[in-house]
Amino acid sequence: MKQSRRILWCLAAKRSLLMAALLSMTIYNSVVAQNLAGPEIEATAQVGSGTAGMPATIVLENLPQATAQLRTRAGADDFSPSDPQTGLTKAQWKALKAQAAKFPDPNPSIDADGVSSLSPSPAPSPNPKNGDNDTPGAFRAFVAQDQDLFCAGGTPSDMGLAVGQSQVVQVVNRCISVYDKTTGLLLPNFPKVLAGPNGFLGGLASGQSVTDPRAMYDFVTDRFVVIAIVQDSPNNRGFLALAASGTGDATGTWNVYRFQVGVTGQCVDYPTLGQNWANDPFVGGIYVGFNIFQCGNFANFQGAQVFFLPKSPIYAGQGGFGFNIGFGFNVGGTLVDTVQPVNVSAWGQKPRTELAVNSFNLKFGGGNCRSGCNGLVIWSFANTLQQSGSPGPVASGVVVRTPRNYIFPADADQPGRDNSIDTAGTHISGTVQYMGGFLYPTLNTGNGGTSAVLGWQVQPFLNDNGDGHCTGTFANACPTLTGATIVKEFCYDCGAGHANGAYWGTIQPDPEGNWTMVFNFSNRSISPATAFASNRVTWPTPFHDSGIFLCQNQVSYNQLRWGDYTATAIDLLNTDGTPSRNPAFWFSGMFVKNNGNWSTCIGANTYSSVTEP
Repeated sequence: MKQSRRILWCLAAKRSLLMAALLSMTIYNSVVAQNLAGPEIEATAQVGSGTAGMPATIVLENLPQATAQLRTRAGADDFSPSDPQTGLTKAQWKALKAQAAKFPDPNPSIDADGVSSLSPSPAPSPNPKNGDNDTPGAFRAFVAQDQDLFCAGGTPSDMGLAVGQSQVVQVVNRCISVYDKTTGLLLPNFPKVLAGPNGFLGGLASGQSVTDPRAMYDFVTDRFVVIAIVQDSPNNRGFLALAASGTGDATGTWNVYRFQVGVTGQCVDYPTLGQNWANDPFVGGIYVGFNIFQCGNFANFQGAQVFFLPKSPIYAGQGGFGFNIGFGFNVGGTLVDTVQPVNVSAWGQKPRTELAVNSFNLKFGGGNCRSGCNGLVIWSFANTLQQSGSPGPVASGVVVRTPRNYIFPADADQPGRDNSIDTAGTHISGTVQYMGGFLYPTLNTGNGGTSAVLGWQVQPFLNDNGDGHCTGTFANACPTLTGATIVKEFCYDCGAGHANGAYWGTIQPDPEGNWTMVFNFSNRSISPATAFASNRVTWPTPFHDSGIFLCQNQVSYNQLRWGDYTATAIDLLNTDGTPSRNPAFWFSGMFVKNNGNWSTCIGANTYSSVTEP
């Protein structure tokens, strides 16, 4: 008999919520969900609070264009071990990765009603519509920020992407650029330095550095949001830098905040970013997650945190507001990492809570998932924003079993150099999008020699008002999770071994339920590059085809690190601000330049015709 997993999460003082978890099995789009008896596995967390200071106000277009001189205080990016969850030295990490190349692709630990195997995908096509390739080609494709740019240098190329009415915002390492959405051209006097002297996110003192930027766009209120981590190594502190635009013009006025994360002696890594419905007082917030480590060598993982930040005062440029913080996320007493709040940005998408998801990584599953990990944790954060008379946040979670086990991935191949492209661990790296009641998480898994992208379409379920904690004005503001179902599981290059390797996949759905996944790909014949594959909502078994390269250059990459995530964004607007009849999928990833350094490219595709399969 399989074990059920029941979640207990204490957020309000001296109170707890207990709810049963549903375990799910799938045959692609056919759902088999059941409650199963067995020992309970408990998940708990706590809540704290913080207060925001006054923001700085900057006009982005008025900042000087990036120069070599402005870069001098930006600091290094690669300050932590290759995987931010381990606390391992680089030598230990390299040895662990070498062992992973020998792991067999794990057989799915499921019953006969689940997925028995997933076929490896061939390499992406070099040209749109090549042969039987039905992924819509990119109608916009252009080279963006690269390693040789003054303020984007350093390794790897961590990036964020956001698309508004007429502009595309890309943040890469220490640089922010704004492009014209129609032409793909960089706007005049860009890029700008992300942090440092005359920096977008504020100045940096000696020994401080900025890293891991993310970005998103709020369609409901026409705002851009950008975040990054600021490490204050000399003083053993970490900060969140957050900027929100005052309008839909990314070149205009922004409100820029800086929040300390944790306490002195704690440093942060791997930020995650999501949002919920507009300025709704119960769930309308910006949600930022972090992994917390002991400062110094980033050893001693101390847990994950999530900030529940209210949109209204941030968009208005106010200070002095309070916000809640979730921390101590664990399952069965074991801390989990990289909690990804989902991104809810489109009109008409109104989940009653902010949802989040994490997988099991190196700190869980008997040590680095070498024997295979299984399951996702789905979280719900209700009534998260501070209000007069509020009974406080209520959170809940379920552990849902995945049809297939996932395993610590080996590094990916490139021509002449096996296992030389970093693929990190089994955490969920890219932003998890919400659309139409579904979540779309992905992770890297071992494929019997290199790496594959394993992903899911997940449907969470809520009750009306939890245990009745919220009453009066707050009645029905505190629903809790009663279960979750994996509707589909899919894998790009599972079982391929050294034939093909995919990594860092991120999915962007549209309101109809179609989606495009951007990912990195390489093998013994093809240098590492960015590709994309799409899938119609009516197609039962992703992937519909092998996909298309967005940018690819047959040059060897000889640096230690590859980017830790790709970026996606939905586009629901025409350039005149009217709703588009053909919502577009935008995406950004990394490839190798002729000189062996990295560069990024930005692309967009769409299902524009009813005849497209």
